Amino acid sequence: MKPTRESLRGSLSLFSLDDMSRAVCLVAFLTVIVARAHAAELTKDDYDIWHAALRSHDSHRIIYLWHLVEPLEALDRITLETALKDFPEARPTADTWQLDATELDVRLLEAAARRVPQRFAGETRYTLLDSATLEQLLGTTPKTNWILNPALLRDAEAICRLTRPVIRSDGRVAYLIYLISTKWWGALMSCALHKDSIDGTWRVDTCGRTDFTDWKDGKQIYEERNSAHPCSCH
Repeated sequence: MKPTRESLRGSLSLFSLDDMSRAVCLVAFLTVIVARAHAAELTKDDYDIWHAALRSHDSHRIIYLWHLVEPLEALDRITLETALKDFPEARPTADTWQLDATELDVRLLEAAARRVPQRFAGETRYTLLDSATLEQLLGTTPKTNWILNPALLRDAEAICRLTRPVIRSDGRVAYLIYLISTKWWGALMSCALHKDSIDGTWRVDTCGRTDFTDWKDGKQIYEERNSAHPCSCH
């Protein structure tokens, strides 16, 4: 039996304008949530960019990576305004630097390493550093701006704390800021990369380095004195 015009009017009358307004608001809210979740997902480009920057460091031993990809200002060593002075073209997509922390998948970083093998060196090896291991090494919870001496970890070439790459609107240029500690120094790195138009490989153009320590004092960890906040290491 086909519905009549009168029966359709009756069905619609069951829903008030308030009900319909709530439904529209709910759909809009869910759309925003899904869009944000999608934007927060780490991408293949993210992993390829991280590897492109990290492979420039000596990879004969293991590069340890903090298990969280952090917002820029969580590093407590650079502000968004300062980053945009260094990379003004990043401004339209700079919200990426303010996204919430998320877990790094070391398997995807290893996959990025296999996609771009090094010609004259062994394969870059990555291992995650988790909060339990960090606190076990130090016996305490560090401040937010910690840089760990790699001498504390067996076979460690370097220890890194990563932020998300900010990819320019056209997808051809990326900007990456991260902390790295080697046996010689601990530093903030600010890099610009481009995506090869032929093979799609990300390549480093420039990297600025701001040193904070050279480990000559024998410390296990370097923390800025002006940071009174404990690390949110979970």
